[in-house]
Amino acid sequence: MAEGTCLSGQNPVALADAPVCNLGFICHNTNRENPPKFCPPTKSCQAVRLQPSENICQELQGSFEPVACTPGYYCPPQSQEQIRCPPGSYCPLGSYHPKRCAALSICAEGSSREISVIGFVILGVLYLLCAILGLGTKAWKQKKGLHAPNTFPSARTSWDQGHIEYAGGPAGNFPALDAAYEQGSIVREIPHFGTMSGDRQQGERGLDFQLRDVCFSKKGVPRPVLQGVTCQIPKGHMFGIMGPSGAGKLEFMAMMQIFGGKLGCILAFGRRYGLLMTNRYRHCISFVPQDDIVFPNLTVWENILHTATIRLGGTYTTHDIMIHVDNIITYLGLDHIRDQQVGSPENRGISGGERKRVSLAREIVAMPSTIILDEPTSGLDATTALSVMGLLKDLSGLGITVICAIHQPRRDVFDLLDDLMLLVSGRPIYVGPQTSMLDYFQSIGFTLPKKDNPADTVMDLIKTRQVGCDIPWFEEKQALAGGLPSAEGRFTEHCPAVAASVMAAPVFTPPDDRAAWLSQVLTYIRCGAKQQKNQLFGILLEIVTASCCGVLIGLSIYESKGHIFQGYFREPFQLLSSAVDYKSVPTAGLLSSLAIKMVFGQEVHSGHSASAYFIGKDLCTLPRILISTLHFTAFLKVLAATVIPVHILFCINAAYFFCIYGLASLVASLAPRQDALLLAMLTSLTAGVLDGSGPRLDQVKHWKMGWLWYICPGTWYSEAWFSEHVMPFSYLYDTDAAAHFTGYITGRTGFDIGLMIVIGVVYRILAYLSLSLPRMRGPATGMKGAQ
Repeated sequence: MAEGTCLSGQNPVALADAPVCNLGFICHNTNRENPPKFCPPTKSCQAVRLQPSENICQELQGSFEPVACTPGYYCPPQSQEQIRCPPGSYCPLGSYHPKRCAALSICAEGSSREISVIGFVILGVLYLLCAILGLGTKAWKQKKGLHAPNTFPSARTSWDQGHIEYAGGPAGNFPALDAAYEQGSIVREIPHFGTMSGDRQQGERGLDFQLRDVCFSKKGVPRPVLQGVTCQIPKGHMFGIMGPSGAGKLEFMAMMQIFGGKLGCILAFGRRYGLLMTNRYRHCISFVPQDDIVFPNLTVWENILHTATIRLGGTYTTHDIMIHVDNIITYLGLDHIRDQQVGSPENRGISGGERKRVSLAREIVAMPSTIILDEPTSGLDATTALSVMGLLKDLSGLGITVICAIHQPRRDVFDLLDDLMLLVSGRPIYVGPQTSMLDYFQSIGFTLPKKDNPADTVMDLIKTRQVGCDIPWFEEKQALAGGLPSAEGRFTEHCPAVAASVMAAPVFTPPDDRAAWLSQVLTYIRCGAKQQKNQLFGILLEIVTASCCGVLIGLSIYESKGHIFQGYFREPFQLLSSAVDYKSVPTAGLLSSLAIKMVFGQEVHSGHSASAYFIGKDLCTLPRILISTLHFTAFLKVLAATVIPVHILFCINAAYFFCIYGLASLVASLAPRQDALLLAMLTSLTAGVLDGSGPRLDQVKHWKMGWLWYICPGTWYSEAWFSEHVMPFSYLYDTDAAAHFTGYITGRTGFDIGLMIVIGVVYRILAYLSLSLPRMRGPATGMKGAQ
């Protein structure tokens, strides 16, 4: 090739009037007389330059044409020779100095990319520490003889012998359980429970409820769901609510839990109060839903201890609480499964009756003044149902007010009730002692068939046309007979004319044993850690998924050998540019981003701090986020060989993982349980797709829809990826042109990471509000009570 000619045989084009040589280029033979020139490429060189990757034509096209420094070499400024990259450094395309490899990286002589294994080293150290900690803890427990979660001797129960023996305490002799149920009532003194409840003056400080002519309405329902409810529920009584489906039993319990307006009065701790919001009383009123709400991945003992720690930790020591939990477990006959995981419907653990007892234990362990239960015998066999109701009867004997909705109980269960309310179409047709129910209906003119079970008799009566289809006629018949036996006289004696004077009574707050807010947060963190410890398969699956995603995405860009971004060369060497590749970087970010309510309600309803629950549960997921991120980053960094430093890459990935976990939490709080998993996945995919790579962010700004992309974490994730790949080559490429084309702003990776964290926090706040606000409003949107 003659001097001043091109390999293609065409005439060269001067790139500059002076002998300039951009950083990262080697300029052969150029001087003042022969400035750098562009030669039209040969067909073979042009074909290489038009390729989407590996498109640098290394064949010299002319004597005075500059050439970008070859990968694996670096070209010092104004140099006319390439120097091989030394060991411990790497030299990508267009290097003017060797880039030093980070610690624990593989960089042989002539390396064009850095292979960082620091992620695998950190993982190895973490796994080694976990193994040492696990083995050390196991050895320590064996040395101390601690084979069970509880450090106290277990109580042993012998129901057949008719007595209960408590370790570390006196034996208490009681009638056999069956005999107790036949008697209809029994009061057992639980060791330590008696002492603790005595400290709270439980027997004298229970709750009396008195309602008069209460009306309860719900939004969207044309008529009140409850009307004319007048009743008295004395402390220490077992009060049943019966009626056909849709009679208003659930609404009555909802009303008792939320209170609102002038519904009646409450006799609490020797004083009389109007029924306002239950914030003042929530910690001493427990609710047991029909569906047993427990932590499936915790043992029976851990489930009960968790609740006890939250609700008693403000007054009692850990030692006292643990002994108290042991005695509650013994009292409820759960000794034989105390160290067994509760399980879930998908992963069978304990039986249905045992789950019901655990659910009950989680509430009574806090020694509440009142327990409200929704269908406590639902789904249980006759023997188990009788056992559960017998336990409730025992609790009422300890001064606890028990209110339970029960559909159609057996005779032995029915006999355990003290008082009863029958509801039909939201109106009470009987309120009074269960022993007087049949006599009352006969006294107002009904002919009742002879049946062994009064509950069956009255339910058959309700289902006939005599009552169910003619409420006004029935009420007229009641009026002629003297009205409901609802103790109206007793009501007016104790709570006369529930007027403004009652509502304005001095505010009195009952004793609160709940742990402090920070202690509740720590308790929830420990609870979450135990759950994750017992759910190792799920964690391993999450780790494997993150690792596989890192491998697949790394392999998808492996051929680029770390050269993911390619733009126009800076002036005056634009004509030397190969095909630009602005989309590989944000697309790689897109691939990376796509790879990544019941218990709450029950905990809050029991008086736990909603914010403590949510913060504690969220904090305990951070280790999982970081571990998954580390696995993902380790494989991605090795295979993709990105130019992003490993610590920055980890921070970018971790911030996005944090967002996706928060988004999943938000979806789970809004969607039905059976649809939450699918919706969370689809929402995460959508959030990742809206990243600005296609359609370009610059284009959606013209559509006036940029706000939608900016509220999605994928946009900020891709911008951080783009910036970290583009900025190191700002000396070589026209990065401003690339940023203008894509719509991303470079040089603000810290801002991108911070904004992703903010978005993740916002997702969690919205999830918290979506769970909390409905419970703050309550199930009814309007309530009124007639005086």
